[in-house]
Amino acid sequence: MKESSEKEKNYVHMKIHDQAGGIWTFKLKNTTKLGKVFADYLKRTGVSPTSKLRFIYEGRTLSAEDTPESVSMSDKAEVEVFSPQTGG
Repeated sequence: MKESSEKEKNYVHMKIHDQAGGIWTFKLKNTTKLGKVFADYLKRTGVSPTSKLRFIYEGRTLSAEDTPESVSMSDKAEVEVFSPQTGG
């Protein structure tokens, strides 16, 4: 049982909340680049990979090169996704 809980410490459960009210859940290793999660989100939602979405965690814009470990992401993290605003 202890081995199982040790393994779970290497993972983060993350929810992405989009502007339409959708919630998307991901489980990833602490060392997984977030770009992989972003690509999977785009695929699941049918959003074009060329769209310039912003993923925000605790007020910080996440990059594709970030990992949960590099941004001190806690388990059950809540990430918001925003599409860019156009106009002025």
